[in-house]
Amino acid sequence: MIGAIYLYIVGGSLGLFGLILSYRRIALFITANRAVGEFVRFEESGASNTYYYAVIKFEAQDGKTYEFTGGAGHSRPSIAQKYIVLYPPNNPSKAMLYGVLNYWAAPLCFLILSGAALFAAQRYH
Repeated sequence: MIGAIYLYIVGGSLGLFGLILSYRRIALFITANRAVGEFVRFEESGASNTYYYAVIKFEAQDGKTYEFTGGAGHSRPSIAQKYIVLYPPNNPSKAMLYGVLNYWAAPLCFLILSGAALFAAQRYH
């Protein structure tokens, strides 16, 4: 019984977080300014394994150039010719790379984990 309650709490929390993250991503996708970014360099990170994060620069609608580090690291660096950048109209420093996988994977994973936990709680109960 306690295990089912725990799974309901975890599942509900993951689901709520997944919904909030999905809402934020959808809102940004709808309202964001778009720009084409260019590769600048890689930043390395990791203690036992090295991961490479692309640093991207783009010109915002205000005419200024901004740089940011892409959110997804790779064990083998690869460079794309152009990057689609989404950023809030009033805050270009909060830019994100847009790609189906790296933009939508996190909300989707939280929602899937939530569903799995709630399913397990139902079966446990």
